Amino acid sequence: MSYYEYRVVPAPKDAPKAKGVKGIAARFSQGMEAALNAEGLDRWEYQRSETMQAETKRGLFRKTVVEPVTVLIFRRWVETTEMPFAGSRDVQTLGQARAEPQQADIPASPSSFDAGHGTQQQPPMGAAPTGQQQAPALSAQREPRGALRPVPGPARD
Repeated sequence: MSYYEYRVVPAPKDAPKAKGVKGIAARFSQGMEAALNAEGLDRWEYQRSETMQAETKRGLFRKTVVEPVTVLIFRRWVETTEMPFAGSRDVQTLGQARAEPQQADIPASPSSFDAGHGTQQQPPMGAAPTGQQQAPALSAQREPRGALRPVPGPARD
């Protein structure tokens, strides 16, 4: 699969001084040329420049100021064969991979939970608390096939 990779860098704001270059326009264009050539060495192709408005906070009281920001946009071609397309025939969907129901998908019968659940008596809502607080009686433990099942209090890990 091949695609374009993009890179966005801030445009140069200053006009560096250079020997033999006179005038602000010539100095600025030389600075822009240096920025474009530096990216071109890494095989980045110049696409365009964009000027956008950005909100920044400045000053002693951090007042919000809107200022223009100019960026240069570059792209380069990337060749790779590692990622298949989403619609490729090599990729299995969840429905294809799980044609028949697995053991974890079948709901457990209520009798399998009766062993530890119905035996513990809870005091009525208005009853005075006893001296010992009990923690919740259930926890979870992973079975060998990966499903979670509730475990009564004393048998917890």
